[in-house]
Amino acid sequence: MLFTLSPIARTHAQVNSWTKPTNGNWEDAAWSLDILPGSGQSVMITNEGWKVVTISSSTTLNYPQSLNVNSIAISSPTNSSNSLLLNYTGVLTPLTVNSLTIASNSALTMLGSALQLNGPAGIGMSIGGQFNQQDSSVVAGNQLDVGYIGPGVYNLVDGILNVGHVWVGGPFQGVFNQTGGSNSSGIVHLETGGLYDFSGGEFAATVYFASGSQFRQRMGRLNSPLTIWHGAYLFESGVNYGGLTIPVSDGYAAADGNATALQTGGTNFAPIYLGVYGSGSYTLSNGVVQAPSIDVGYYGHFFQWGGKQACTGTVSIVGGWVDSGDRALGYFMLGGGSMSCPELYMETGSFTQTGGTNSVSDELTFASTTHNFYYLNGGLLTENTANLGSAWNGGFFQNGGLHLITNQLTIYGNDMPLWQGYVLSGGELRVSNIVMNSGASLTRMGGTVSQSGLVTMAGARMFAGPAQQQFGPLQLIAGLSATNSSLFFPTNSCTVVLGDSHGLVWTPEATLTIQNWSGGPLGGGPQQLIFGTGASALTAQQLKQILFHNPPGLAPGLYPGMMLSNGEVVPNQLPATSYILPTIQVLGQVDGTMQLTVSGEVGANYGLEISSNLMNWAFWTNRVADNGAISVLDTEAKNHSQRFYRAILMP
Repeated sequence: MLFTLSPIARTHAQVNSWTKPTNGNWEDAAWSLDILPGSGQSVMITNEGWKVVTISSSTTLNYPQSLNVNSIAISSPTNSSNSLLLNYTGVLTPLTVNSLTIASNSALTMLGSALQLNGPAGIGMSIGGQFNQQDSSVVAGNQLDVGYIGPGVYNLVDGILNVGHVWVGGPFQGVFNQTGGSNSSGIVHLETGGLYDFSGGEFAATVYFASGSQFRQRMGRLNSPLTIWHGAYLFESGVNYGGLTIPVSDGYAAADGNATALQTGGTNFAPIYLGVYGSGSYTLSNGVVQAPSIDVGYYGHFFQWGGKQACTGTVSIVGGWVDSGDRALGYFMLGGGSMSCPELYMETGSFTQTGGTNSVSDELTFASTTHNFYYLNGGLLTENTANLGSAWNGGFFQNGGLHLITNQLTIYGNDMPLWQGYVLSGGELRVSNIVMNSGASLTRMGGTVSQSGLVTMAGARMFAGPAQQQFGPLQLIAGLSATNSSLFFPTNSCTVVLGDSHGLVWTPEATLTIQNWSGGPLGGGPQQLIFGTGASALTAQQLKQILFHNPPGLAPGLYPGMMLSNGEVVPNQLPATSYILPTIQVLGQVDGTMQLTVSGEVGANYGLEISSNLMNWAFWTNRVADNGAISVLDTEAKNHSQRFYRAILMP
C-alpha cells in the first residue's frame, strides 16, 4: 500500500517514525503517522533491526513533497544498525531539513543526490555515526558538526560540500575524510580531537584550529589559507596554494598560540608566516616549498632537514620586543636539502646551517638591531653580497662549510663588546671584496680565507689566525668614528699576505697598527706581514702609515714599517741618522760559554736576540757601541744543545 500526501502531513511538531524492522523505501507504508514524511515533521529512523531506508529517483519523481521536513534523527538501539540511503535522486530535488542527527551505529549515504541544511545558526547536521558523500552529491546550507553528539566520521568521496560552518571534533573524536570532491565551505573549525584527513579533491575553506586538532594533507589541492592557533598541519603530498599562518591570535592573549606544520612531500606554493602570536614551527623534511615569501617572527621556527625550498621573494627572520622589554628571536635551521631566495633579511634573528645549500641570489642582510646570529657549521652558503649591520649581540660565526660571496662582504661595527662581526673558525670563506667599517672586526681562528678583490679597512680590526692567509690589496681609509685600523697577530706562527697595494691612495690620516707581532726584525720570523712579492708593493707614504706597536726587542712605542726586498714589512728600527747594519762574531769558549762581538757604528744601540730553532726569536740584551763595537758573554749557552744569535739596530 502506498501513501498519498494530505494536509495532515504538514502538521508542525509531529513525530513520524519508521516502524519497519527491515529494509525499505522512503515511500513505503512504514511510518507511525500512516502518512509519508512532510513539512514540519520530525522524522525518526530509530527502531530495532538492521536496515537501510532508501530515497531513490522514484521518490523525488513521485513524492517530492515528502523530502522537505523539519528534522531527521537516525540512531540505532543495541544490536541494531540504521542507515538512510539517498540513491541517485539527482540534485534538483534535495532532501531538505532544518536539523539532521546521525548517532552511533548509524549512517547516511549519498550517491548522486543532494542535501539542503536550512537550520538557523546553531542548528544543522550533527554526526555521531557515519556520513558518506559520493558520486557527485551536493551538501549545502548553514552548518554541520562531526563529533559533538558522539564519535563521528564524514567521508567526502565525490561531489560538493558548501556549508557556512563545519565543526570537526569537540566532546568526542571527529574525523573528516576527504578523498575527492570539493569542500568550498566557509569555515572548517577543527576542535579538540578533530582530524581532517585530506587525500584528494579540492579544499577551499578557511580552517580554524583548536588545541589537539590536526589537518592532514596526503593528496589533493588546498586553495585556502590555514590559520592555526593550537594544532598541526601534516603535509605529505599534493599541492598547497592557500598559505599558512602559524599560529594566529586567539583574540585575547598576545602570544599563547602553539602550532606546527610538517611537510614530508608535496609542493607548497603559499606564503608562510610563523611566530608572533606564540610558538609556531614549520618543518620541511621532503617535498618542495616555492612560497612567494617566508616570514619567521619572534617565537617562530623554520626547520629544513631535506627537500627543496625555493622562495620567490624575501625570507625574513624578524624578532622583536616582548614581555617586560625582553627580546625574542626568530629562528631558521638548515640541516639538509636546498634553499634559495633573492634576499635573506635578518632583524633580531638566528640562522643555523649545519648542512644543505643556501643560495641567496642577491643579498644577505643583517639589519642594525639588538641581536643577529648566523652560524655556518656545514654545507654551502652563497650570495652576491653580504651586509652585516652591527647589533648589540651576535655576528656571523663560521665553523665549517663553504661561504661563497661573489661580490662583497661588508661588516659594520659599534662599541658593543658582544658584537663580534665575522668570526671564521673552520671551513672556507671565499669572497671578492671585503669592507670593514668603523668598529667592525674580522676574526680568523681557523679555516681558510680565499680573497681576490680589495680589503678595505676604515677604523676596523682584523684578528689573524694561525698559518698563512691570503688577502687582496689593502685600501686604508679613515672611518666615520676612527682613523686607526688594527691587525692583531696570534700567539703562534702566522703569515698574513696582502696584495700589491702601491697603486691605491690611502687616506693620509688613516693608520694601520700591527698588534702582538713577534716576527723577526730582519724578516723570516714566525710571524710575517707581506705585501705583494717585492719592495715596490707599498709606497714610502704607505709604509709610514703602518705602525708596529711594541715590537719585541725594542723600546715600547710605535715604529713605522720598513719594506724588505721580498715584500715583507718589519718595524723600521734604524735611527734617523744611521743606516749601518751590525755584524756579529761568535766564539765558543772552553767552558761552553759563547763570546759575542757586535760591530757597527759608534754610538749606536745594538740589541741581541736568541733562538733555539731560527724560527722563534726572543730579545736577550742590548748595549751602546761607544767605540763602534760591543762584547757580550753568554754564560747560558752551555745549558743548550744549540743556540742562535742575531744583532739588531735599535732606536
